[in-house]
Amino acid sequence: DRWSGGAIAEDRFNLHTDKMPDLGFKVRLRGGSATADGAKEDGISCSTEKVGSLTVSTFNMWCPLFRRIPSNATGAKAPEGVTSRESLYPELYMKRQEAIIQMLLRLNSDIICLQEFWVGSEEMVSMYREKLDERYQWQQLNRSGARGDGLVTLLRHSISIRDRRDILMHDMSDRVALLLRLHIPVTLSATQSGAELLLVNTHLVFAHQPYFSIIRMRELRQILSFLELYRQTRHKDCPVMLCGDFNGPPHGFQFNHLRKLHFTASCEDKTKWITHKNHLGRTLCCDYIFVLNP
Repeated sequence: DRWSGGAIAEDRFNLHTDKMPDLGFKVRLRGGSATADGAKEDGISCSTEKVGSLTVSTFNMWCPLFRRIPSNATGAKAPEGVTSRESLYPELYMKRQEAIIQMLLRLNSDIICLQEFWVGSEEMVSMYREKLDERYQWQQLNRSGARGDGLVTLLRHSISIRDRRDILMHDMSDRVALLLRLHIPVTLSATQSGAELLLVNTHLVFAHQPYFSIIRMRELRQILSFLELYRQTRHKDCPVMLCGDFNGPPHGFQFNHLRKLHFTASCEDKTKWITHKNHLGRTLCCDYIFVLNP
């Protein structure tokens, strides 16, 4: 089913596991391992323990349609400063995608949320599914407006999908969110009957202009409004996990808004973690996993 946000008014990290709320099972978030000064932050670890724990990763794939590369890096003769899109050079993006696939296989997380996946490329989708289908279920949501990219959520086959809802923002950047109601098996939840979880994968708008932060907040409120509506109508008072590229810093409006709503974040607001290098060449933290316990 699809839901329109307008219907209601309104690159990787690890987790401080000791600050997670009690979900009835232990959640471990895994990803990159770099800070702004290259140091390892105390209290953060990347556990390989699998019994009774759920491992979750989230990544912005940097879609080749949008990734800017210097034209002279492609072997073409071009003036300094001239850029091209990576999608024009299969020999470049295929090599990068193969490295990403190997990283995903190496991480071996139970749940992987991907943003800016090139869903418009049948070659790309086939390449990933050929390597990952044996291990994961594939849930895909194309971005509206024929943008070419979208969201992909990968789930270990032992995890059951009880329900799916597509959230369409219908805003200027055609943002979407993918909601899945999941049943986590006993082997991952360390409970006698397993546990349910509401999982959201999303990618909020980039701040091309200062006022875009207002648009980003509106997108977040649309997601939260639908989550509340879903929980009330379906009587599902289970934990919520928000994953994705929020395109905002840890001290930003969206981060602080979720913390005020009692979401636990995958990092502190003064974190030194780098999760992202954007198209302007800036390194920053803007990819998160938020958890809310009922």
